[in-house]
Amino acid sequence: MHIISKTALKQFWEKHPNAKASLTVWYKITSHSHWKHLDDVRQTGSIPLLP
Repeated sequence: MHIISKTALKQFWEKHPNAKASLTVWYKITSHSHWKHLDDVRQTGSIPLLP
């Protein structure tokens, strides 16, 4: 997945600090993924959002 702007995520978690950990993990997972189809995402399985 191509994430256009991490800045938007930062702006969100600055307003909602409880979201920072989840969004950081989500960003790491999605920015390193090479999903082409929805089934690729589904095969990833359940991804814990909190470390």
